[in-house]
Amino acid sequence: MKVCPTGALYRDEATNGVLWSKEKCIGCKLCVSACPFGNINYDVASKRVLKCDLCEGDPACVTACPNGAIMYKEADSGVIARKALYAEKFMALFEEVE
Repeated sequence: MKVCPTGALYRDEATNGVLWSKEKCIGCKLCVSACPFGNINYDVASKRVLKCDLCEGDPACVTACPNGAIMYKEADSGVIARKALYAEKFMALFEEVE
């Protein structure tokens, strides 16, 4: 979220999920590179970021998938810690450029 120059990314206090404001996004794609989970993509047609909002903690894609191929589960602490470390390294590189 630190990488976003406009504050378009923010943490939802209720779900603890990272959300995205379409109105604030300028399409710079810094968040796409910085996301340690690979959950932010860029849509060339709209020139905007695509970010899952987790449907307020109950992702509709999981319920709608007829074959059970999509499932929602909390990441374990080891995975989160490792990906957070990658994000910190990226942020350090970003701060050096500024």
